[in-house]
Amino acid sequence: MMVLQRHVAAFLLLLAMAMSLAPRTATAATPDDDIRMATQVLQLRQMILTQAQSCEAHYLEKGRTFKFIEFFWEGDYFEVLHGATLAWMVLPAADRTKKEQALREQDQQLRAAASKRSEAEWNASCGDLYTRLVDKEGRRDAFDKPVRQRMAEIYAKAAQAFMRRDNDYTIGCMKTQYNHGLRDFDTVKKVCSCVTEAITSSATAAQLEAQQSHPETMASQPWFSIAAPKINACKALWGANPH
Repeated sequence: MMVLQRHVAAFLLLLAMAMSLAPRTATAATPDDDIRMATQVLQLRQMILTQAQSCEAHYLEKGRTFKFIEFFWEGDYFEVLHGATLAWMVLPAADRTKKEQALREQDQQLRAAASKRSEAEWNASCGDLYTRLVDKEGRRDAFDKPVRQRMAEIYAKAAQAFMRRDNDYTIGCMKTQYNHGLRDFDTVKKVCSCVTEAITSSATAAQLEAQQSHPETMASQPWFSIAAPKINACKALWGANPH
């Protein structure tokens, strides 16, 4: 895609700082540990989101891929990211506001650093980001195991199972459209969210769970006759460019 050159120092420095916040032991997490781990997760998410947005803006039409791959990356870490958000919710409002302001300041610093890049640095930074988000086999986990486990525990206690299931349906649909060359993120997400709603409103949770291990059989399920007209109705959301 783009020439991979050296990493942008500012991005990697902030990344290293975020990674250093992860506890390295397997001791039981305290409330302070939860907040520290959640802050690490949300800092890294904001870094990646800012980086993706910057690459999208710089490369214009060619950069539209970054919005997709960043969203897919968030899907990979769904429980971790949502667990971190939930962990922050227990903070007093004033403390949460301070942390949110720190994320905004981090965002501003990253954007200011990006504005000074040469074209070679853009190629290096965005090429590296693309590889980090897309190359699942070669990439290092974004978060240490204790962080992943603890944030997933927090998510599991507060969330309902259908949230991850529905997100997986939407992302699966979006990946199909992406692989067919579509790059209009907002329209693709709108259509795929509609399809997800059409499916999940037409079957019971048990039926959907039973079908997940054999997704290729969905169209042959008895309940699919209820979903099919709804899915067809979603096609209107493509507007002037039906697919």
